[in-house]
Amino acid sequence: MRIKPTAIMKESALVFFVFALLLALSGRAFSQTIIVLGDQKTTSLDLTVGKSVIFKSSQPVKYASIGDPDVAKCVSLSASEIYVTAKAPGATRLIISQAGKAMFIYDLTVAYDIAGLKQKLNEMMPDEENIQVVATNKSLTLTGRISSAAKLSQALAIAEGFAPKGGINNLLEVAGVHQVMLEVRVAEMSKSLGQKLGFNFAYQNGEDFALTHLASLTSLGSVAAGGPLGLLVAPAVNALFRFHTGTSTWTNFIDALKEDGLVKILAEPTLIALSGQSANFLAGGEFPVPVPQGLGTVGIEYKSFGVGLTFTPMVI
Repeated sequence: MRIKPTAIMKESALVFFVFALLLALSGRAFSQTIIVLGDQKTTSLDLTVGKSVIFKSSQPVKYASIGDPDVAKCVSLSASEIYVTAKAPGATRLIISQAGKAMFIYDLTVAYDIAGLKQKLNEMMPDEENIQVVATNKSLTLTGRISSAAKLSQALAIAEGFAPKGGINNLLEVAGVHQVMLEVRVAEMSKSLGQKLGFNFAYQNGEDFALTHLASLTSLGSVAAGGPLGLLVAPAVNALFRFHTGTSTWTNFIDALKEDGLVKILAEPTLIALSGQSANFLAGGEFPVPVPQGLGTVGIEYKSFGVGLTFTPMVI
């Protein structure tokens, strides 16, 4: 006797094939962390953003509650199974109550995928063995030492795949010797000159305007009908800048007064320091100060005067 396959039989065969395929892949693609509720009433649990865990109960679950739904969420799979998914970094509390009045409390800490980031850094940058990844609050922190600035950019680009750009703290130290050069100009000018010379401005907002003409840095030009006054700029002006604030325009004219001899350039040093070390400069000198030493003796201590500068660069 020969049975002709029907549409129902074909559909059943297809379902069986798909089910068999899922079973074959379940060991790798569908692995799931399962926690069985036991006698311990309070415990802590670390979760990774995007990962989930199943809580299984020996008795029916009466209710399950998450303190902060922005950090994690829970849904009921069955009368005895609770499915919890980590959504964002942070800390919250999960409470599961059984029908038998037993209550289980879990303090959940959700962080970014540190293990995944470490593995990816090791795969793509195998020579960088001194990079550490630490979870700090709602961010990832990279610490340790890296061989070059180019490698640092690569490490930060990899980290952005596991945390948003604002959630990455870069504390990596770049190996090698790095020097920083700072150009300095030290000038001397009388306080009274600074109050009356060297700075003019022009303000315009529609038909409203305001001008200054100190030290004749600017002078009036032709007047446009219904518009602001035109300005003629003196040759002494050696700095000019303008910026807009909404409908208003500010124009600034600055003269450093060096050409007129009213400003004296004391020094124009160039300071060079290694990363992490300090460099200093003093435009001035030292004067002796008597300091009592005891038993009628007097020592001399030198005090600095003038304009000084100390800077400590840090290349990160």
